[in-house]
Amino acid sequence: MFVAVTGKLNIYKPEDGQVYVSVRPESLTQVTETERELWMEETTRQTLTRIKTLVTSPDKLPPEIKDVIDGCYRPALSDLKDIVRVAAGLNETVSPDSTPDSAGKKEASKPEQAPAQQKDTAPEDKTPEGPPADTAGTTDITGNITEDAIAAASNLLGELCNSSGNGTVGANQFLDRIKEEKIAPAEKSHAVLKAIFDRGLAYEPQIGRLKAVV
Repeated sequence: MFVAVTGKLNIYKPEDGQVYVSVRPESLTQVTETERELWMEETTRQTLTRIKTLVTSPDKLPPEIKDVIDGCYRPALSDLKDIVRVAAGLNETVSPDSTPDSAGKKEASKPEQAPAQQKDTAPEDKTPEGPPADTAGTTDITGNITEDAIAAASNLLGELCNSSGNGTVGANQFLDRIKEEKIAPAEKSHAVLKAIFDRGLAYEPQIGRLKAVV
């Protein structure tokens, strides 16, 4: 059994300059292993993005944050980045000789490979095939989710929330309906849901439940 804790973040700064962070639990929800894996993967990917931002754009950080990174985190950034890649399924093992300098040289000399599931490009000497009939309109020519698909999914979410007793709908139920309504295929349904969140069209009042923003 797995549980998800939802709560409020509290930050306490005593006089000695240290910062203490705690979470005050407000709800406890039982979740499936699939849901746990989904959120772990998304969290590791977001962590990887933040790490890249810290490394590549230190000039955009407040001075006090930059000092903390330089003094505490920078020596371990490459190791942490390697671990996050393993957790996200991008690498199979953690490099035993991973160091900040070597990691930087490797990244500078070799472009980062995309995940295996994203290697869907057609050969240069062949004409790419069109999308299947039930996925047409889901993505544009670059593979990005179209605004029409996002709008259709947002409208569907609103209808499901309005017809439910508590104004929310289960995430898995919504993803299944996206596929049933042919808004997006199964492999694109999570990307559609993420796009809805990114545009502020929905939120999670509790883990695993979705509510449309009207």
